[in-house]
Amino acid sequence: MRATEGDGVGWFGKRPKAAQPVDRVEWVVATARQAFAQRGVESTIEHGSAPEDVTLSADGRRFPLHNLLVKTDGLTRSEAEKVIDYHVRSLAQEPSIFEPTRDELRSMIRTRLISNQNMRPDEPSFDYARPFADGVVVALCLDLPETVQTISDAGIADAGWDLDELYRWGQENTDRESVDEHDVLETGVHLLTGDSFFVASKATALDRAVPVTEFGTVFAIPHRHMLLALPLSPRAPLDGVRHLALITQRIARDPLPGGLISSGLFFTRHGLVSRVSETDAEGGVSIVVDDLFQQALEEVVERDAPESDGDEALRS
Repeated sequence: MRATEGDGVGWFGKRPKAAQPVDRVEWVVATARQAFAQRGVESTIEHGSAPEDVTLSADGRRFPLHNLLVKTDGLTRSEAEKVIDYHVRSLAQEPSIFEPTRDELRSMIRTRLISNQNMRPDEPSFDYARPFADGVVVALCLDLPETVQTISDAGIADAGWDLDELYRWGQENTDRESVDEHDVLETGVHLLTGDSFFVASKATALDRAVPVTEFGTVFAIPHRHMLLALPLSPRAPLDGVRHLALITQRIARDPLPGGLISSGLFFTRHGLVSRVSETDAEGGVSIVVDDLFQQALEEVVERDAPESDGDEALRS
């Protein structure tokens, strides 16, 4: 039962239940840390770009608290404490990577794109993660009932599993992750969003997420729940790239769930990925055309030229 305005009124009125402190995020984080400590798990705090993007790290495991903050919103202090205790108890009892059976691990493992920029010395290391693009690597995660656990170097070392096999299983599962919305904008930009933590990570197998062309695809991965992609075609390719850059720039300025993966634009073709944008100190984005991207744009123009000449002949 939640406290109401009438609680405590009259001789036999119920005593009001204590509300959560004004700085609710700080209180929830501190209470969760204490609950972990009571179970022998000492943790450190990692802050994201938004106040509610807080993660506790312990023994190479990471416990995002965003869902816990949502669950406890509007509850009294005592109600919230019970929810936090149950949440932490379920997390603390979750198996680490070396405890599941082979079949359990195969169903839980995921590949995930994460930033390897600005890593703090006290954070778990992910040196095993495979390069993807400038500032972004492909790590492995366990998709657990209450949280997503990014596997650290320590977890990989303790596991004893074949790394190639883990990546193969993880990629299959990430490819199967659901996308709640898939819109195609007027400029040809595909916008994929969803509650899944692995929407952006679908860029690791882009041809399974969006239709691609022989010319390649420009894409952006601003945060874990979003993927933007522009398959290059003779239909105003540069206009589409500019639009994609503007969308990404606007999104990157806002607080992002889970923090920023990258504010850049990337181009992929024939299995190669390169960054094709630069971001200045004010957050402005400019397009950078490398050799791979230049060749694709030239081929798009060449393919478009005969069609344009034919149109001119018809008009004359």
